Amino acid sequence: MKKYLFIIIPLAVLSFALQAAPAYAAVAIDATSSPTESALNTTSVSLTYTVGSGSNRALVAHLSWAGCTPLPTGISVTWDSGGTNQAMTLMASSSNTSDPGLTQLWGLVAPTSGNKTLKASWTNGCTTGSANLAALSVTGANQTGGTTTFAQATSSTNTNSSWTQTVVSASGDLAVTGSGSVNTVPTPTNQTTWYSVQGANAENSGASYAAGASTVSFSYSGGGWSGYYEIVGFDIVAAAGGSAPTHYTSILTFNW
Repeated sequence: MKKYLFIIIPLAVLSFALQAAPAYAAVAIDATSSPTESALNTTSVSLTYTVGSGSNRALVAHLSWAGCTPLPTGISVTWDSGGTNQAMTLMASSSNTSDPGLTQLWGLVAPTSGNKTLKASWTNGCTTGSANLAALSVTGANQTGGTTTFAQATSSTNTNSSWTQTVVSASGDLAVTGSGSVNTVPTPTNQTTWYSVQGANAENSGASYAAGASTVSFSYSGGGWSGYYEIVGFDIVAAAGGSAPTHYTSILTFNW
């Protein structure tokens, strides 16, 4: 004669085991800024910007020169300049010397929260052009820094009236690109515009971002002009990613 042993699981335990898997972080926009343009023959540009107090913060700076002779060297970007002085890291760069231009994306994890100064400095100024500096901050980003947080960097330069750039990304991440041109204003056409501006001293630049996917294609329009442009991009990796773990609950029955 078979005998059965049933293990009774308390309702509270069963409820806990069957509850929905915890939400996984995704990168989200905290804030963005319009660019500040440097004056001619200067070696720095600054803007005042506010980073929120959300968790897993990261800061991106887009720094771009156009019609700039000579192209700058000895470049650095600092968040909270004059305060905590957090040095940002250059993650993507593209330049050309025919229509002199340079555009870059810089990254920083755990930026100090609050209304602070973002400052870019370089060793030689532009006699025929200027620089634009803009900021974008996010929450939900991986806090390792470097290429672990700001991954899949990409860059290109070319001549055309419109251009594209593909960024390798993933669900939950955030893909970002920035562009510069001396001849035309880079206008994002298929993703969320961070900014697009025509500078007073020939510095035209634009930037955009998009929710992560396996690949994200960015397009910019040059308004019919064909001249040199530079474009850079990277993927901001989420603090936690991938599928939520599968939870199993078993009611064991022994028979003998």
